[in-house]
Formats: sequence, C-alpha cells, structure tokens
Amino acid sequence: MKIENRIKQYKNKLIKKALKTGLYENFGDLEERKLREEFKTGYMGEERKNMDLIDSFFKWRISFDDNDLKEVV
Repeated sequence: MKIENRIKQYKNKLIKKALKTGLYENFGDLEERKLREEFKTGYMGEERKNMDLIDSFFKWRISFDDNDLKEVV
C-alpha cells in the first residue's frame, strides 16, 4: 500500500476515535511508529519523500485539537 493511502487511513481512524473517546496525550503516536516501521525513511529519493510525509503526519497529529473535531462534525 502506498504511504499516502496509509496516512489517510490513519487520519480517518484517529478522527473517528477522537470523536468517540476524545483526545489524549499520545494521540497518533502508535500510528506514527507503525508508519516508520512499514516505510523506509532516509535522505534520498523515495525514502526522503516517505520521511517528509511521516513528518507531516507527525505535525498534523500533535497540532490536532478540539477545534479540529468541531470542524469534522
């Protein structure tokens, strides 16, 4: 599966989970670790793209807050 699709799946999963149970301290940490394990990261070519996308997912998950949940509903 492509990394973009996997990230989209994780974001949807996390949004649904947040709507159901609320936000918590390590929101999305497990999913980020899974991404880093599943997709090779580095500083060249495709690995760099993967790293940038995972870093973008990291920034999304740490900045996600209650206001973002209100926009989803």
